[in-house]
Amino acid sequence: MKNLTEENPKPLECKSDSSFKRAARKHQSDFRWNELHCAHDQYHKYGKYGAYLKHDDALKGKNFYYPYWSKIKNAISNRYPDSQPWQLATIYANMLRSEHIPFNFFVPMKDNLDSAKMVFDEIIGGGQIAKILDIKIEYAPEKQFALNDGTSFDTFIRYQHIDGSIGGIGIEIKYTEVGYPLKSGSKEEQDIKYGKNEAYTKFTQHSGYYLDSISKTTLPNNTLVKNNFRQIWRNHILGASMLNNDKIEYPLDHFNSVTIFPSQNKHFMKIIPEYEQLLSEYGKKSFRGITYENFFKIIEEHYTAKEFKNWIKYLRERYIF
Repeated sequence: MKNLTEENPKPLECKSDSSFKRAARKHQSDFRWNELHCAHDQYHKYGKYGAYLKHDDALKGKNFYYPYWSKIKNAISNRYPDSQPWQLATIYANMLRSEHIPFNFFVPMKDNLDSAKMVFDEIIGGGQIAKILDIKIEYAPEKQFALNDGTSFDTFIRYQHIDGSIGGIGIEIKYTEVGYPLKSGSKEEQDIKYGKNEAYTKFTQHSGYYLDSISKTTLPNNTLVKNNFRQIWRNHILGASMLNNDKIEYPLDHFNSVTIFPSQNKHFMKIIPEYEQLLSEYGKKSFRGITYENFFKIIEEHYTAKEFKNWIKYLRERYIF
């Protein structure tokens, strides 16, 4: 890190970090000091590692693309109307986790939905999108009529198909995250290990997304519920639960699941192709994994005004190293 001083001491090393997470943490810590000109809180249980903003800096929106801070703040308030900023520390203060990233990626996008149409049309392919109807951050359909759990999309794109019907794109954003184990005693464990969520089986079997050998395997023994695949699978079938579902606010005629991750995250570089091998041909058409690098390149092709060029420059400098 540049300019180590008494005000900017070297952060402590987090012993549990993988090599990529350690590098990402250092990159965010460097960005905090060199670009945001913010010191870290060396006495805070998370701040001492460098990639976590002090409370006052977090409240000023330092974790976000600043020219859009007002719109991002409104988007956060609209999504979490009953929460105070201190209750949303992973969004406001944590520079390393992915919770804040959808706001930096997609709130600026809303300023030009014609360009957004071209971005997502290129991602899902086929010239399917007539126009973008809405971009919602952290969205899930009414759970009692969908997966009956806490699964949600980091971002949900609702669009009008060229044939006049309605389509949706459910987006999952990853940064340093990898797979995760089932928490003992949790509802998720009960739903999967003991088969207490019938919606999982229903939409896995009837979505048509998976090979017969996968869709017909009971959940406790199914490859899809393994730590590496479980969240990708649940986001994919959450979209399946919205198809032709008149009980929810936004029933869909078409759905695509998209996972966006940095190429340096070797976990997802490995897991995304492995997940695709579990999919039927129809399922493969409904799923896309894309790296930050390629995602930014596509955005750059379609958002060409100067203010957007500055935003794309920020995204590259903030998240790629």
